[in-house]
Amino acid sequence: MDKKSKMPAQVNKPAESVKVAKSLEEKPKGEVGKKILKVLFVLGSVILIVLSTFYAVLAYIGADKSLPGLRFYGYDIGGKSYSQIRSIVQSVNSSKSNENVKVVIGNQKEQETVEKKFSDLGLKMDVDGTSKKIYYFGKAKDFPSPAYITSFITGKSRVSPIIKWDPESDKKISDAFSGKNIDPEDAKLKLDGDQIVVEPEKQGAKVNLKKLRSDLETVFYSKEKLQIIAQIVYQPSKIKQSDIEPYLKSIEDFIGKNVTAQYSYKKFKLTKDDLLSFVDLENTLKNKTLAINDGAIDDYLNNTVAPKVNTKGKTRKVSTYDGSVIAEGREGWQINLKDSHDAIKEALSQDKKVVTLSVEVAPIEEEKVEPGFTPGKYPGKYIELNLSEQMLYQWEGANMVGSHRISTGKWSMPTPVGDFVINNKDPRAYSQTYNLYMPWWMSFIGSQYGIHELPEWPDGTKEGEGHLGTPVSHGCVRLGVGDAAAVYDWAEIGTPVYVHT
Repeated sequence: MDKKSKMPAQVNKPAESVKVAKSLEEKPKGEVGKKILKVLFVLGSVILIVLSTFYAVLAYIGADKSLPGLRFYGYDIGGKSYSQIRSIVQSVNSSKSNENVKVVIGNQKEQETVEKKFSDLGLKMDVDGTSKKIYYFGKAKDFPSPAYITSFITGKSRVSPIIKWDPESDKKISDAFSGKNIDPEDAKLKLDGDQIVVEPEKQGAKVNLKKLRSDLETVFYSKEKLQIIAQIVYQPSKIKQSDIEPYLKSIEDFIGKNVTAQYSYKKFKLTKDDLLSFVDLENTLKNKTLAINDGAIDDYLNNTVAPKVNTKGKTRKVSTYDGSVIAEGREGWQINLKDSHDAIKEALSQDKKVVTLSVEVAPIEEEKVEPGFTPGKYPGKYIELNLSEQMLYQWEGANMVGSHRISTGKWSMPTPVGDFVINNKDPRAYSQTYNLYMPWWMSFIGSQYGIHELPEWPDGTKEGEGHLGTPVSHGCVRLGVGDAAAVYDWAEIGTPVYVHT
């Protein structure tokens, strides 16, 4: 066998193998290597960035600073110390709190824009809380959190503030915007001449303050100047025109009643307006029969009847110094509200034409008043006359030793005011001008004005016994029987007399 015969026979290669070989021939091995190297380079770069970031962050953690890359309302607040962070937050808070927020109220046809500062509404940043949030943002047990690493790489490390409302914020928001509310109005009755007219109801609308509060927080978080469209909550009325119409006939019959309330010679005819005000629409609809408004009857008695029937008494004035009565009171007369109310309701239900009102005694009112005297005006004895109270006080320094009801000069002949002294005394002086005797006379202005007992006519009859406490004299100071003698015996000539109103 020759050498040729020993060579193996040539084997035919499959078609697919041929294609692969051709493909390899078409793409040189160098290009494939370049692509692999490129992928490895990118992967290595990412790992390097991550590792660099990781170690950089570790450096910031160890350096007591905020993590890098943090943003706060457009400020780069990364890598800052706590004091630097707080200074920035304080500045942003001051600017943001004084920023105006626009709130649009109304519908598409009719709108109103209200502008208020955030601070006026009680909204501001918690400066300390926000500063701590930024300082500790992304730090987890001395390592950056995975969330921070992701946000740092993507460039979305914005820190939002912690906000707080002051205790009066609810009231401030309510005061600022509740004035824009429209209360619902029920359908109501009124008279047009003698005819009853039903005024239709009106829908109410108010700002949703809870939703507005939430929207204000959202706008406060944003660094953009935005406006809020206030949410309006519509409120239906309780009584509608259609609810009233079935009862119009019975109401017309009711206001057509002819009723007169009277006390003594005073008469009060109930008008159609008065009777219409007595109709209780809400309970009429609820009970499906005509109902009377008790409060309206009381208002009628208090506002229309009482001012013409009540007679005011006189207040009793009591001294806060010693509890003594400075001025006696007097009883008055007043409408008995309950009995008169019941009488009117009975007359309306039984179609009576006349109602007799009930009147009762009004008790005396008592008033505590500061006494109208001056303790210690002089060191020794002195007499004090209070013309307003119609009282005489005896003093020994700051000690009161007596007080007496008096009657001083009437308005046309008033008793003079000022500081005087007793200059003369006479146990039974006589006035030629009036032909009257003046027992226990003590003059204190020449011989014209003096203190004395109630004057007597020559036959012994006393003048003005019922007038003590009322200024009716010709200028002198009158004392009652017994009181005048006591003051006469106590006071010497030269005793000061202090007269005032």
